[in-house]
Formats: sequence, C-alpha cells, structure tokens
Amino acid sequence: MRRVRDPWFGDGSWINHQTTGTQAGFRDNEFVVRWVDPGAYFQDEIADWTWVHYVTNC
Repeated sequence: MRRVRDPWFGDGSWINHQTTGTQAGFRDNEFVVRWVDPGAYFQDEIADWTWVHYVTNC
C-alpha cells in the first residue's frame, strides 16, 4: 500500500485516474479509512479536505 500524505486543507477538487476500478481510500490523522471512492475513473469537483490526512489506493 502506498501512503501519500495530504498537504492540503479546505475545499478542493480531485480525480481518481488510476487503473479502471481501483479505489482511493481517504484516511484521517490516525490513518483510519473514513471514505472510499467508487473506483476509477471518479472525480469530485468540491470536496472537503479538512479531515483528510492521507490518501491510499485500495
């Protein structure tokens, strides 16, 4: 599993353009998964990054 530390905060957009079907897990400061996207290709134009500290592929 690859850990990517999220340096952003506030609202912002993101795109999951990994291999088709690969999901992204959004983790809090304790590395607990709090949300998983439906799988690539998926995007969100306005997302709250306040609680996100890491993003991992799953």
